[in-house]
Amino acid sequence: MIMMGALTTCKIRPANLGEAVTQMLNWLDLYATDRALVILALICLVLLAFLSRDDRRRLFWPLVIGAALIVNPILYFYVYSHTIYWRLFWLLPDAVLIALASVRILERIPLRLVRIPVFLILCALIMFVGHFTYGDSSFRRNGNPEGVSEATRAVADYLLSQEESPLCLVENSLYMDIRQYDGNIRLVYGRNAVGYITGAGKRVRRIARAMNEKETSYRQVLRLAISRKAGYIVVDKTDPIPKNLRDKYKYEKVRTIYDYIIYHRDFEE
Repeated sequence: MIMMGALTTCKIRPANLGEAVTQMLNWLDLYATDRALVILALICLVLLAFLSRDDRRRLFWPLVIGAALIVNPILYFYVYSHTIYWRLFWLLPDAVLIALASVRILERIPLRLVRIPVFLILCALIMFVGHFTYGDSSFRRNGNPEGVSEATRAVADYLLSQEESPLCLVENSLYMDIRQYDGNIRLVYGRNAVGYITGAGKRVRRIARAMNEKETSYRQVLRLAISRKAGYIVVDKTDPIPKNLRDKYKYEKVRTIYDYIIYHRDFEE
C-alpha cells in the first residue's frame, strides 16, 4: 500500500533538515487524509478570529503558536521522536473548531426561522466534506483478526509448535506482527529498538540497525543472540546466515517458511 510505504519512510530517522521537512510533510499528508475537512477547520479558525475577540485571544493565537511548534522541522529533527510524531497532531482540535465556528455563526442569527436552515446547511457541509467512519468502506467482517500476513502466521505457528514461549531474534519486518499475533513469543527486541515505549540499550539498537542493513553483519547479530540465549533467529531468505558463522555459533537451519529462514540453537546442552 502507498500509505504503508510512506509510513515506513517516515519512521526512518532523517539525516538532515531537508529530509526532516520531507518526512514532516509525509506525516501531515497521512494525517490529513480528509483534506477538505482540514481546510474547513482552518477556515473556521480564521472565522473565529474575526467573529469573537475572546476567541481570537483564547483560541486563535494559542493554536497558531502551537501549530508552529508542531509543524517545525528544526524541532522535528532535534527534539521530537520521529516514530510517534503523528500523535502531536492530536493537539490540533479540528473537529472542535468546526463545531465552535458553527455555534458562533448561529449565535449571530436572531431569527429562529433563519437559524434552523443555516444549521442544516452547516450540518450538510460537514457531512459532505467529511468521511463517514461507519460506512461499508471502513467497516467489514475481519477474516484476519490479528491483522498479520500468512507468512507471519506460519512462522509464529512453527515457533510455538517447538516451544511454549520461544525467545527469538527476528527480521525487522516481522517483530511488529509477531508480537501482535501471539504474546507467548518473546523477542530480543521490538518497538523499543526504534524509540517506542521503553528505550533499548545502545547494543540492542545497534543490532536492530544491523538486522535492517542490506548486508547484515551476522557476527554481531549472533553474538547478541547468544548473549541473550535466543533459541531462534528468523531472517529473510535472500540474506541467509553464512554457513561458517552458523557452524561457529552453533545455529542450525531448521526450516524455510515463505520468505524466511529459521535457525535454532539449543541452550540446554
